[in-house]
Amino acid sequence: MFLNAMIVAGMILLTEAGNSTDARKGRIMAIAGLFLVAVFFSLILSVFRSKAQGYPYSFLFK
Repeated sequence: MFLNAMIVAGMILLTEAGNSTDARKGRIMAIAGLFLVAVFFSLILSVFRSKAQGYPYSFLFK
């Protein structure tokens, strides 16, 4: 549940970065959101891969 919540938080940061009027704040929010989505989605894939041995996909972690 925590992993999914962090992906949602990253997506919220990504969407709010586009609505930000301050360019620096928007860039920081976009980078933080992208980092959260990439890392926690990769963790979800690695957990699924450890449970389903034949799963062929991985992203950052094996």
